[in-house]
Amino acid sequence: MPHALAGRAPPPVRGPVGTQFLMESVVLCLAGVVLGLLGTAGYAAAHGWPAVIPVEIVSAGLAAAVLTGVYPAVRASRPTPTEALAAP
Repeated sequence: MPHALAGRAPPPVRGPVGTQFLMESVVLCLAGVVLGLLGTAGYAAAHGWPAVIPVEIVSAGLAAAVLTGVYPAVRASRPTPTEALAAP
């Protein structure tokens, strides 16, 4: 009889689901920041300009991206997986 339950996993609790969505948001944000910095530095180097990247602007962009990722993460972690799959 153990093979009958082999494909069943316990449902995730709300904390890990919200954390996963938030971490995805942060990782995508960091990827965007890195690509933006590389693009800016490459463009400046192509024109012979010094690459001036203010730390305040980078931190504000990072903070804005994290804050915009919090709402979807909280909203996605509210329903149980069964409710989320049953939603139209």
